[in-house]
Amino acid sequence: MIPPGYRYAMSEELLGTYQGAPRRLGRTVHRGPLPDFSARLLKELRRQGWRHAPAVIARNDDGAILSYIDGMAATTRMLRNSAAEDDCLSGVARLVREFHDLTAGSELAGDREVVCHNALEPVNTIYRRIGVTLAPVALVDWGLAAPGDRIDDVALICWRFTGLGRSAGAEMVRRRIGVVLEAYGRHGTRQEVVQAILSSQDRALSVIGARAGAGEDKFKGLRDAGALESIRRDRSWTEQNLVE
Repeated sequence: MIPPGYRYAMSEELLGTYQGAPRRLGRTVHRGPLPDFSARLLKELRRQGWRHAPAVIARNDDGAILSYIDGMAATTRMLRNSAAEDDCLSGVARLVREFHDLTAGSELAGDREVVCHNALEPVNTIYRRIGVTLAPVALVDWGLAAPGDRIDDVALICWRFTGLGRSAGAEMVRRRIGVVLEAYGRHGTRQEVVQAILSSQDRALSVIGARAGAGEDKFKGLRDAGALESIRRDRSWTEQNLVE
Protein backbone atom coordinates (compact mmCIF):
# COMPACT_ATOMS: atom_id res chain seq x y z
CA MET A 1 0.00 0.00 0.00
CA ILE A 2 1.02 3.61 -0.53
CA PRO A 3 1.55 5.31 2.86
CA PRO A 4 -1.15 7.92 3.61
CA GLY A 5 -0.10 11.34 2.39
CA TYR A 6 2.97 9.98 0.59
CA ARG A 7 1.59 10.78 -2.84
CA TYR A 8 1.43 14.47 -1.96
CA ALA A 9 5.20 14.70 -1.69
CA MET A 10 5.72 14.43 -5.44
CA SER A 11 8.35 16.54 -7.10
CA GLU A 12 7.44 18.78 -10.02
CA GLU A 13 9.67 16.94 -12.50
CA LEU A 14 7.27 15.71 -15.14
CA LEU A 15 8.66 12.67 -16.94
CA GLY A 16 8.46 11.82 -20.60
CA THR A 17 5.48 9.48 -20.81
CA TYR A 18 1.87 10.24 -21.73
CA GLN A 19 -0.05 7.86 -19.48
CA GLY A 20 -0.77 8.48 -15.80
CA ALA A 21 1.03 11.85 -15.33
CA PRO A 22 4.26 10.33 -13.90
CA ARG A 23 6.52 12.44 -11.68
CA ARG A 24 9.89 11.61 -10.21
CA LEU A 25 10.58 11.71 -6.49
CA GLY A 26 14.16 10.66 -5.71
CA ARG A 27 14.64 7.09 -6.89
CA THR A 28 10.92 6.51 -7.47
CA VAL A 29 8.30 7.55 -10.01
CA HIS A 30 4.77 8.40 -8.92
CA ARG A 31 2.00 8.00 -11.47
CA GLY A 32 -1.75 7.67 -11.67
CA PRO A 33 -3.59 4.37 -11.25
CA LEU A 34 -1.82 1.37 -12.77
CA PRO A 35 -4.15 -1.31 -14.20
CA ASP A 36 -4.11 -4.66 -12.42
CA PHE A 37 -2.91 -6.43 -15.57
CA SER A 38 0.03 -4.03 -15.99
CA ALA A 39 1.05 -4.48 -12.36
CA ARG A 40 0.93 -8.28 -12.71
CA LEU A 41 3.01 -8.07 -15.89
CA LEU A 42 5.70 -5.85 -14.36
CA LYS A 43 5.95 -8.10 -11.33
CA GLU A 44 6.27 -11.19 -13.54
CA LEU A 45 8.97 -9.60 -15.69
CA ARG A 46 10.87 -8.66 -12.53
CA ARG A 47 10.42 -12.20 -11.14
CA GLN A 48 12.00 -13.56 -14.31
CA GLY A 49 14.99 -11.26 -13.92
CA TRP A 50 14.16 -8.79 -16.71
CA ARG A 51 15.41 -5.40 -15.55
CA HIS A 52 14.37 -3.29 -18.55
CA ALA A 53 11.07 -2.14 -17.05
CA PRO A 54 10.25 -0.38 -13.77
CA ALA A 55 9.47 -2.38 -10.66
CA VAL A 56 6.17 -1.89 -8.83
CA ILE A 57 6.95 -0.65 -5.33
CA ALA A 58 3.40 0.14 -4.17
CA ARG A 59 0.00 0.83 -5.64
CA ASN A 60 -3.60 1.52 -4.68
CA ASP A 61 -6.70 2.94 -6.36
CA ASP A 62 -5.22 6.45 -6.38
CA GLY A 63 -1.91 5.68 -8.04
CA ALA A 64 1.30 3.69 -8.10
CA ILE A 65 4.94 4.09 -7.06
CA LEU A 66 7.45 2.59 -9.48
CA SER A 67 11.22 2.37 -9.44
CA TYR A 68 13.11 5.11 -11.27
CA ILE A 69 15.37 4.03 -14.14
CA ASP A 70 18.40 6.19 -14.85
CA GLY A 71 18.46 7.72 -18.30
CA MET A 72 16.31 9.96 -20.46
CA ALA A 73 13.23 9.58 -22.58
CA ALA A 74 13.43 10.82 -26.17
CA THR A 75 11.29 13.91 -25.63
CA THR A 76 13.14 16.28 -27.96
CA ARG A 77 13.48 16.27 -31.73
CA MET A 78 17.23 15.75 -31.45
CA LEU A 79 16.78 12.69 -29.24
CA ARG A 80 14.03 11.31 -31.47
CA ASN A 81 16.33 11.68 -34.46
CA SER A 82 19.03 9.78 -32.58
CA ALA A 83 16.47 7.11 -31.62
CA ALA A 84 15.88 6.47 -35.35
CA GLU A 85 19.52 5.50 -35.95
CA ASP A 86 20.18 1.86 -36.74
CA ASP A 87 21.80 0.90 -33.44
CA CYS A 88 18.94 2.40 -31.42
CA LEU A 89 16.29 0.77 -33.59
CA SER A 90 18.01 -2.59 -33.23
CA GLY A 91 18.29 -2.16 -29.46
CA VAL A 92 14.59 -1.38 -29.06
CA ALA A 93 13.60 -4.31 -31.27
CA ARG A 94 15.75 -6.65 -29.16
CA LEU A 95 14.20 -5.36 -25.91
CA VAL A 96 10.73 -5.97 -27.30
CA ARG A 97 11.70 -9.46 -28.50
CA GLU A 98 13.02 -10.28 -25.02
CA PHE A 99 9.84 -9.42 -23.15
CA HIS A 100 7.70 -11.00 -25.86
CA ASP A 101 9.62 -14.25 -25.44
CA LEU A 102 9.22 -14.06 -21.66
CA THR A 103 5.44 -13.75 -21.96
CA ALA A 104 4.86 -16.21 -24.82
CA GLY A 105 2.72 -19.14 -23.65
CA SER A 106 2.15 -17.53 -20.24
CA GLU A 107 -1.07 -17.17 -18.31
CA LEU A 108 -0.86 -13.42 -18.91
CA ALA A 109 -0.82 -13.90 -22.68
CA GLY A 110 -3.85 -16.17 -22.54
CA ASP A 111 -4.74 -17.47 -26.00
CA ARG A 112 -2.69 -14.80 -27.80
CA GLU A 113 0.94 -15.05 -28.88
CA VAL A 114 2.42 -12.73 -26.24
CA VAL A 115 1.72 -9.73 -24.05
CA CYS A 116 2.11 -6.52 -26.04
CA HIS A 117 3.26 -3.18 -24.66
CA ASN A 118 0.90 -1.26 -26.97
CA ALA A 119 2.44 2.17 -26.33
CA LEU A 120 5.92 1.79 -27.80
CA GLU A 121 7.50 5.04 -28.90
CA PRO A 122 10.69 7.00 -28.18
CA VAL A 123 9.04 9.04 -25.43
CA ASN A 124 8.26 5.78 -23.59
CA THR A 125 11.80 4.46 -23.97
CA ILE A 126 14.67 5.22 -21.59
CA TYR A 127 18.03 5.85 -23.25
CA ARG A 128 21.55 6.37 -21.92
CA ARG A 129 24.59 7.90 -23.56
CA ILE A 130 27.39 5.40 -24.05
CA GLY A 131 30.22 7.51 -25.44
CA VAL A 132 28.68 9.34 -28.38
CA THR A 133 26.02 6.64 -28.89
CA LEU A 134 22.47 6.67 -27.57
CA ALA A 135 21.43 3.24 -26.29
CA PRO A 136 17.92 2.09 -25.25
CA VAL A 137 17.95 0.49 -21.81
CA ALA A 138 14.33 0.26 -20.68
CA LEU A 139 10.68 0.56 -21.68
CA VAL A 140 8.23 2.50 -19.53
CA ASP A 141 4.52 3.37 -19.54
CA TRP A 142 3.04 -0.13 -19.46
CA GLY A 143 -0.50 1.04 -18.72
CA LEU A 144 -1.93 -0.21 -22.03
CA ALA A 145 -0.21 -3.62 -21.98
CA ALA A 146 -2.50 -6.48 -23.01
CA PRO A 147 -2.43 -9.88 -24.69
CA GLY A 148 -1.76 -9.59 -28.42
CA ASP A 149 0.35 -10.68 -31.35
CA ARG A 150 4.05 -10.04 -31.81
CA ILE A 151 3.50 -8.13 -35.04
CA ASP A 152 1.37 -5.53 -33.22
CA ASP A 153 4.35 -4.23 -31.21
CA VAL A 154 6.75 -4.69 -34.15
CA ALA A 155 4.46 -2.47 -36.21
CA LEU A 156 4.48 0.17 -33.48
CA ILE A 157 8.28 0.28 -33.55
CA CYS A 158 8.21 0.62 -37.33
CA TRP A 159 5.66 3.43 -37.10
CA ARG A 160 6.81 5.41 -34.09
CA PHE A 161 10.61 5.02 -34.16
CA THR A 162 11.60 5.19 -37.84
CA GLY A 163 10.72 8.80 -38.58
CA LEU A 164 7.73 7.73 -40.67
CA GLY A 165 5.71 10.72 -41.83
CA ARG A 166 5.34 13.49 -44.34
CA SER A 167 8.89 14.84 -43.90
CA ALA A 168 10.51 11.40 -44.22
CA GLY A 169 12.10 9.76 -47.23
CA ALA A 170 10.28 6.58 -48.19
CA GLU A 171 13.47 4.65 -48.95
CA MET A 172 14.97 5.60 -45.60
CA VAL A 173 11.86 4.44 -43.72
CA ARG A 174 11.77 1.17 -45.68
CA ARG A 175 15.41 0.54 -44.83
CA ARG A 176 14.79 1.29 -41.15
CA ILE A 177 11.83 -1.10 -41.10
CA GLY A 178 14.24 -3.73 -42.43
CA VAL A 179 16.62 -2.97 -39.56
CA VAL A 180 13.80 -3.47 -37.02
CA LEU A 181 12.68 -6.75 -38.58
CA GLU A 182 16.22 -8.09 -38.72
CA ALA A 183 16.91 -7.22 -35.08
CA TYR A 184 13.60 -8.61 -33.85
CA GLY A 185 13.93 -11.80 -35.85
CA ARG A 186 11.79 -11.07 -38.94
CA HIS A 187 8.37 -11.88 -37.56
CA GLY A 188 6.21 -11.30 -40.62
CA THR A 189 6.97 -10.00 -44.10
CA ARG A 190 7.54 -6.32 -44.77
CA GLN A 191 4.06 -5.94 -46.30
CA GLU A 192 2.44 -7.79 -43.38
CA VAL A 193 4.14 -5.29 -41.08
CA VAL A 194 2.94 -2.37 -43.23
CA GLN A 195 -0.64 -3.64 -42.92
CA ALA A 196 -0.13 -3.95 -39.17
CA ILE A 197 1.11 -0.34 -39.08
CA LEU A 198 -2.12 0.77 -40.78
CA SER A 199 -4.12 -1.26 -38.25
CA SER A 200 -2.18 0.35 -35.38
CA GLN A 201 -2.94 3.79 -36.76
CA ASP A 202 -6.63 2.94 -37.05
CA ARG A 203 -6.70 1.65 -33.47
CA ALA A 204 -4.97 4.79 -32.20
CA LEU A 205 -7.53 6.99 -33.95
CA SER A 206 -10.37 4.95 -32.49
CA VAL A 207 -9.02 4.81 -28.94
CA ILE A 208 -8.07 8.47 -28.67
CA GLY A 209 -11.33 9.61 -30.24
CA ALA A 210 -13.51 7.39 -28.08
CA ARG A 211 -11.74 8.01 -24.77
CA ALA A 212 -11.43 11.74 -25.37
CA GLY A 213 -15.15 11.77 -26.19
CA ALA A 214 -15.79 9.95 -22.91
CA GLY A 215 -14.08 12.81 -21.06
CA GLU A 216 -10.76 11.18 -20.07
CA ASP A 217 -8.38 14.06 -19.50
CA LYS A 218 -5.19 12.52 -20.87
CA PHE A 219 -6.92 11.54 -24.12
CA LYS A 220 -8.63 14.91 -24.35
CA GLY A 221 -5.16 16.42 -24.04
CA LEU A 222 -3.85 14.27 -26.90
CA ARG A 223 -6.84 15.16 -29.06
CA ASP A 224 -6.56 18.87 -28.29
CA ALA A 225 -2.83 18.80 -29.06
CA GLY A 226 -3.58 17.58 -32.59
CA ALA A 227 -2.83 13.87 -32.18
CA LEU A 228 -5.72 12.75 -34.37
CA GLU A 229 -4.66 14.97 -37.27
CA SER A 230 -1.05 13.81 -36.91
CA ILE A 231 -2.05 10.13 -36.98
CA ARG A 232 -4.24 10.70 -40.05
CA ARG A 233 -1.28 12.29 -41.83
CA ASP A 234 0.92 9.33 -40.88
CA ARG A 235 -1.71 6.91 -42.14
CA SER A 236 -2.00 8.70 -45.45
CA TRP A 237 1.79 8.73 -45.83
CA THR A 238 1.96 5.01 -45.02
CA GLU A 239 -0.61 4.16 -47.67
CA GLN A 240 1.05 6.32 -50.31
CA ASN A 241 4.65 5.29 -49.67
CA LEU A 242 4.77 1.81 -48.11
CA VAL A 243 1.85 -0.18 -49.48
CA GLU A 244 2.82 -2.19 -52.55
